[in-house]
Amino acid sequence: MHTNIIDAMSDVAEVFKNEGLETRVDVDQTHCALVVGHGSETDFIYGTWARETSIPTFMGERSDIKHTSQYYIEVYLQEGSQQYNICGYSKNQLIADIIDQYEKHLYFLHQVR
Repeated sequence: MHTNIIDAMSDVAEVFKNEGLETRVDVDQTHCALVVGHGSETDFIYGTWARETSIPTFMGERSDIKHTSQYYIEVYLQEGSQQYNICGYSKNQLIADIIDQYEKHLYFLHQVR
């Protein structure tokens, strides 16, 4: 999954760079982010973080659950957590999500001008 996210961010960054936007992709073990600079205006940041969560106790003991925790990948923007999980998204779905969030950011910038 980490590879899909990095590939999607890199593809979007390349297109944005070709359009003259200042972009970069930051990556470490649990986090990656696409950053699009907007000069004196608020930059766009689409970040993802790997998170670990416990399996709820109401699930009871099940033979198909071998671990007491699971991982998910949460989206963060400049404004904070978007509270949704992108595990299982294909590369194209990730690109669509990034573009959707970027369009919302552009709308925000338009409103504060």
